[in-house]
Amino acid sequence: AIGLALLNAFPEAHCVGCDISSEAVKLSLENAAKVGVENRYKCLESSIESLSSSDVGKFHLIVSNPPYIPPKDMEGLDSDVKDYEDWRALCGVSDDGLEVINQIIEKTPGLLLPCSEGGFGSLWLEVDSSHPTLLQSKFRDERSFAWYEDMGGLPR
Repeated sequence: AIGLALLNAFPEAHCVGCDISSEAVKLSLENAAKVGVENRYKCLESSIESLSSSDVGKFHLIVSNPPYIPPKDMEGLDSDVKDYEDWRALCGVSDDGLEVINQIIEKTPGLLLPCSEGGFGSLWLEVDSSHPTLLQSKFRDERSFAWYEDMGGLPR
């Protein structure tokens, strides 16, 4: 959904999505056709670990809403979320919920275009409100890391 929204907002943009769920890939391709961006959207059934710049090219920026909810918090989700959403799309697997996020952070340098080649050098992630302080140490300096509050005032 994020990729499709960005394509609607930026008519010259192209987007490559990836998901480990074949059902999610199929649905995103159907939705791309419904909103008229199918010519600029591609979605692969793949984990982030399997993506390679030789397969997908390099990106100006990377935006992701990965699975990030710590397993201990899964049962406390609203029933309209936990009863209908694919658990793999929600749960961050490791105790802190950072497993997939850490994979994305590790993979990002090889997938981003450098600024000297027109890239923005940016990775945008939605994360659990407990993650910003845990993630800050992974970045070189405070200029290369920022978090924003969601509509409920939680750091994301």
